[in-house]
Amino acid sequence: MDGSETVTKMYVRPVDNSETIDGQITIMNVDANKSREDYLLNFDYLHDIGAIDDDLYYKEVPKFELEMRQLNLQLEELAL
Repeated sequence: MDGSETVTKMYVRPVDNSETIDGQITIMNVDANKSREDYLLNFDYLHDIGAIDDDLYYKEVPKFELEMRQLNLQLEELAL
């Protein structure tokens, strides 16, 4: 299977208790996530396996993360 077009995204379910028995990890405070989303985008993995090249990894990924953060900040303001 050719995975060069595969994009990985892990959705993280919010929970009230951070000390869950099943060891589930969650992002309770999206402020701590660069994109301010409640999921993680793993661009390191995509770069490591060669799915994205250095140009995309070092130039475009930071731009994308910043754009996501800015959009989410705008949405937070509108939600108020």
